[in-house]
Amino acid sequence: EGKLQVRGSGTAVSDKKPASKSVGFLGLESSTPSSSTPGDIDTTNPPSPLSDAYQVLQLFSDAKFPSFGETLDRAMKTLSRKFFTRVLQPCTAKFDSMLMQQHSEVGYYTFQQKSIVRSSSVVGGGIAGRKNDPVNIKGPAVQLEWALSTLEFSSSFLGGSIINVVASAPQVNVDDLQKASPSASVATFLSSLNFLTNFFAFVHHHVLLRRPDLASIMGKHLFGQYPVQTALSSGSAVL
Repeated sequence: EGKLQVRGSGTAVSDKKPASKSVGFLGLESSTPSSSTPGDIDTTNPPSPLSDAYQVLQLFSDAKFPSFGETLDRAMKTLSRKFFTRVLQPCTAKFDSMLMQQHSEVGYYTFQQKSIVRSSSVVGGGIAGRKNDPVNIKGPAVQLEWALSTLEFSSSFLGGSIINVVASAPQVNVDDLQKASPSASVATFLSSLNFLTNFFAFVHHHVLLRRPDLASIMGKHLFGQYPVQTALSSGSAVL
């Protein structure tokens, strides 16, 4: 189980649901842990301290750095590393473990997204009032929660377009998963694609605020390669 909470993005929908107690870098943190699907859109335009922070980082960036500012890139690199070590690596490791066991049990993640309203101010570096917290961030938060479930695989393989449906669905439908998969290992692979799709849909909307430039920077840090001549990279990605 895990969760990612974002405060200060301006994308949360206000409601009266109770809050949990974690916020991290630039208003977000992942931790072990109730409802809509990842990527839901709020049509209002509340203040966004997170957007303001991105603008400040860009203003103080080195214009000579290739295609985007160095200061903003450093922030994205730190954020990418946090996502990888705290979310992607442990979650995908569970899929890997199931694949190595080579039995008929298949894992998949279920998701819940909710908005959280706090009466007290929350700090960008962590729980409100904690020592050395740098910034007070007020307003509603949006939170994505996920939990690992398992099923005993029994293939009713159909293949075809249903494979894409399973990989991109807001929630895994276990019947569709078995229809899309000729084996438990393929079903586990599709489940991992579904997890990545839903997690990054949430990140793109609520963390990166749908900015293509930020998505490009994070994508290069997580999945791509930087030119070896740049000061920030050694020619390899975070992975």
